[in-house]
Amino acid sequence: MLVFLAQLKPFILNNKLSRTSFNAYRVNAIKKSEMAIQNLDELEKAVRQLSDEDLAQFRVWFAEFDAEAWDKQFEADIFSGRLDTLAEKALKDLRQGNCKDL
Repeated sequence: MLVFLAQLKPFILNNKLSRTSFNAYRVNAIKKSEMAIQNLDELEKAVRQLSDEDLAQFRVWFAEFDAEAWDKQFEADIFSGRLDTLAEKALKDLRQGNCKDL
C-alpha cells in the first residue's frame, strides 16, 4: 500500500489536486486496502518505512488518537468511581492546607 501511495503522490501533485484532496484520497485508499497490519512487528515495520513527511503526519495523528483514548479511559474511570478515593484524599489535603499553589 505504501508503495502504491508513493507512486500515486507525484501524479496527484502534478495534476494540481490539493494536498487536502490527496490526503482524503489516501485515507480512502488505505481504508479500501486489502493489506492489513496483523501485529505490532508489522506496524513497526510500516512506520519505519514512512517518509519524513508521512512520519510527521503520523505523529500528529497518533498524538491526537492517544489523547482521545486517554480521555475516554479517564472519563470511564471517573464514572465508574475508580478515582473517588483519590479525589477525596486530594480534597481533604486541600482543606487541611497540605497543598501549594503551582
